[in-house]
Amino acid sequence: MSLAEIWLNIPQAVVLEATGDLVRARALDAPDPDLLVIKATWLLPPMVSAPVDAGASAAEARRAFRSRMAEVDAQAARGGYERALRQVHAKLVNGVTTKGSRAPHLPVEVIDPAEFARLELRNIDAVDPRTGKTVWHGLLISAREFIESDSGNPSSSELDFQPRQSDRADHAEATGPVRLLTPRAPPLSQGDLRLWYEKRVSELTAQGEAASGEADWEAAKRQFSGRVTRTRLRAMRDQFAPVDWKKQGRRSGKAE
Repeated sequence: MSLAEIWLNIPQAVVLEATGDLVRARALDAPDPDLLVIKATWLLPPMVSAPVDAGASAAEARRAFRSRMAEVDAQAARGGYERALRQVHAKLVNGVTTKGSRAPHLPVEVIDPAEFARLELRNIDAVDPRTGKTVWHGLLISAREFIESDSGNPSSSELDFQPRQSDRADHAEATGPVRLLTPRAPPLSQGDLRLWYEKRVSELTAQGEAASGEADWEAAKRQFSGRVTRTRLRAMRDQFAPVDWKKQGRRSGKAE
């Protein structure tokens, strides 16, 4: 399956953020959002080890592990989830493509990343922290852009998925990191993107020219070759482009 075809819910993205293991993140599943968060919490570091005898059977090893899991501090586990959740939220603010619906059972649509600056993530939704009201239901996060947004991790167009024989109970103890292929350049930082765009605006304005959103996007693709997403550039244009550049139907060329 192509990485571009993979979409994650919020708990899955938290597991990916904390562990770097896309296989483990995608295996996370539960019929209830609260249960999904609980299961995600127990998949996060601190990782648990359980000493077993060299001749112990697989069943004995699993029992030892589960016994050790029962001793883990639940508060520490919840703290790990909250830390990773904040990091996921920051990536959505920075432009990782995310979809959601305005109400349950409505079609999903792409969410403007600027909206996340005033929302918080809760279970599988985005809510207004002032009112507690759900603004976006059932968020879906682009796995490809999520991975690319971390400059410390390579990304790929295809993943090598290895099928697992273990049952669901063993996912918590399994560690099967995804093997990523075809390394790419890291994504452009938000600061560098802003410097480039402000310079572009300044130069074109000085020449009496304007640029459409499409022209901005083509220029960014030429300059950075896959290191910036269209959503991030759109957010930058919304914030820093001159007002007359945003007029309906405006094309690139000499400013009026």
